[in-house]
Amino acid sequence: MVMPGRKYPAAGGLYRYGFQNQEIDSELWGGAVSFKYRVEDPRLVRFFSVDPLMASFPWNSPYAFSENRLIDGREMEGLEVVLMNKDDEHDAAIYKAGIKNTDKSAVHIYAHSTPSNINWGNNHWTSANSDFKAALEKSDVYKNAKEKDKVVVIIHGCRAGRSYYDEQGNYVPSVAELLSKENKNMTIIAPDERDNFSNDGKELGPIKIMNPANNRADYQTNPDGSAKEGNSDEKGNWNVFKGGKWVGQYDDDYDASTAPGGWDNTFNYEKVKIPDTATTTTTTTTTTTTTKVIEKAKEVKKN
Repeated sequence: MVMPGRKYPAAGGLYRYGFQNQEIDSELWGGAVSFKYRVEDPRLVRFFSVDPLMASFPWNSPYAFSENRLIDGREMEGLEVVLMNKDDEHDAAIYKAGIKNTDKSAVHIYAHSTPSNINWGNNHWTSANSDFKAALEKSDVYKNAKEKDKVVVIIHGCRAGRSYYDEQGNYVPSVAELLSKENKNMTIIAPDERDNFSNDGKELGPIKIMNPANNRADYQTNPDGSAKEGNSDEKGNWNVFKGGKWVGQYDDDYDASTAPGGWDNTFNYEKVKIPDTATTTTTTTTTTTTTKVIEKAKEVKKN
């Protein structure tokens, strides 16, 4: 309800937007607030209709606004993904995929990334756990998880899960693997190749590029700095990290819009065991392919 003396008077009182930048309908209930999925009744500070995702949150009232936290809370409008780069015009397809994803089985982070860093927004590239935790705090799935719960985090970012051996035989952990080392209660899933999206916001999954400049899968470049090659017809994988270890990978049949299910674990998953004797480095030198890492791991298991 509008408080006396607290109403924005611009444009002769015709300004349409109010609380949390949502549009106000002055003809309904004295100023109904139109959110994306529901309309809030300002007289009761409750939504007029039930939460379309109420089955996933049985402990919450289906009519509650912002989980009844009106001072320090913000109504998320049903979203559970964390969109780090949504303001870039070139990221429209990624943004569309993110806002379509209302899955509650995992925390989904949509961001640009490399094997060593993630862009947390405004061109802030790091592998810092503090930035990772700040992103997680935007998700109710993470905030509502109990201390003993095993949280699944899926990073939809190019090569964020690309762990590898360099040409000197040093094992180079990916940013996803490093983050899993600092978050023991999490399973982190991330692609080993570039994550691709269609213009209408459909996630196509990791796809290998043609003729990479090195086995780290960097693009070859033209003199003007543009990429020389495009995508190949070969799909990549979704690598899985637990407790600072690369433990397995899901193939391209896995749909990363949700946490893996029984079918994925039975038919789309392969275990990986990295040799404990491998020398670890965090450099980004020329590398062997992910396929060779798997082959080397299998050789160790046989021996």
